[in-house]
Amino acid sequence: MHEYSNRDSKEYGGLITTDGKLIILPNKENSLESVAWPAGNQWRDQQNRVLVTLFQEKGVWKVELYDWTLNNGQGGILETLEVMGMVHTHPTGTSPYNGLSYDTFNPSQDDINIMSSFPGLRQYIITGTNDFEFNMNGPIEKSSLPNCQ
Repeated sequence: MHEYSNRDSKEYGGLITTDGKLIILPNKENSLESVAWPAGNQWRDQQNRVLVTLFQEKGVWKVELYDWTLNNGQGGILETLEVMGMVHTHPTGTSPYNGLSYDTFNPSQDDINIMSSFPGLRQYIITGTNDFEFNMNGPIEKSSLPNCQ
């Protein structure tokens, strides 16, 4: 995921399911220093069709993955999975805006603000030097990203 982030010069975001899958989210609105979390938690393709929806049901976070080849091209839900966490990348190197290392900002105030919109989901950042879990107080010591497929 971080390799893609460096290649494309933008942050990538993803969801981690309870069964260990990593779902990399569409990123057309992401930039070098931010992940766009869309209104309604629905990620769409270039034709404005829903690809991924994140929602909470009876206190459990879930993600629906859509497939527009189903139902003779009318589309439909491919699968619904339980989600345990969110992950996003931070770029490698230094910011062109202030010359400081991106690792200095882990987690950023934007990261903490976004986290507060998803109570109960664990939050992870992948940087050029490490990966870690964080909460409202900052990085959690001795934590790292779960092994995902």
